[in-house]
Amino acid sequence: MRISPLAAATLLSVSPSIAAAGELEHGFTTPPNTARPWVYWTCQDGHYSNEGASRDPESMKKAGVGGILRMDCTVRGIP
Repeated sequence: MRISPLAAATLLSVSPSIAAAGELEHGFTTPPNTARPWVYWTCQDGHYSNEGASRDPESMKKAGVGGILRMDCTVRGIP
């Protein structure tokens, strides 16, 4: 089977695009740590348990969160 020069050129130009699409998909499904989102994690007036203080960050990491900014907030009206 003989391929025309135009068909060969088309195949050669499409191949890098397919490879780039695969790299893009891989980067999207498994982003590097520098591209993962961070979240604010606030604890109102210290209202949290030791169990929750360890399980919450573990769950966030499992969900793909890259980092946490934790703050203990004092808010009026919270006992």
